[in-house]
Amino acid sequence: MDIWYEQLGFIENPFSIKPGAYDDEIFGYSNELKKVYSAMNKGGVWFVEGNFGVGKTSMLKQIINNFKGRKRVIYYSANRSEGGINFKQLLKNRNGFFQRWFGILPKNMILLLDEAHTINSHDATAIEKYMKSKNFKTIIFASDKVSDVQMTPWLKKKMGDKKILKLQPITENNAIKLVRNRVGDLKFLPNSIIKKVFAKSDKNPRKMLENLEDLCRYAMEIGAKKIAEAHLKKVLK
Repeated sequence: MDIWYEQLGFIENPFSIKPGAYDDEIFGYSNELKKVYSAMNKGGVWFVEGNFGVGKTSMLKQIINNFKGRKRVIYYSANRSEGGINFKQLLKNRNGFFQRWFGILPKNMILLLDEAHTINSHDATAIEKYMKSKNFKTIIFASDKVSDVQMTPWLKKKMGDKKILKLQPITENNAIKLVRNRVGDLKFLPNSIIKKVFAKSDKNPRKMLENLEDLCRYAMEIGAKKIAEAHLKKVLK
């Protein structure tokens, strides 16, 4: 028997929240994205702040896609490293063969540090070191709250209050665009249902996608031709 999304004509789960599944999605944050690009050119220490699931990682991945081939941007999710981050190795990996052979580190790189709340004091000290030596021109931290991230006094001063970009919840219209970008004009899932799921998900895109997956799976399992409010009440109590 086909998986529920295959029955709807999809090869993969259209509501997947796995990293890399839909990294090109940016809806409702065009102004914030422009500010991030401006920050990258200006240099310094910046922070993208927003609740879990609002789209911080998607924004950073969008930046990576736009800088492909230039070898100027390093993306790293800090939660991958339990014993600290090897920034020297990250820099080396951006070099050509001869630079790596002679141990020359690149200059003026841009570091996108996701899940920054998991870095430790040694990581923060290393970031300061590589910024002062101009290996990093720009550091963009991303996490739920600035206060949760360990930084040296020097990094905090470099950032200040004006370099914190706060992501607000997306609008209802942008939530619909996000879903339609994934499922197209799927009659099985009306816009009225998307709106209600978005509201019940506290306007959080990640929660909305998870709830839509549960809702669509349930509706397919019971043989529904179209998702109705009764299904929503059953799944999202």
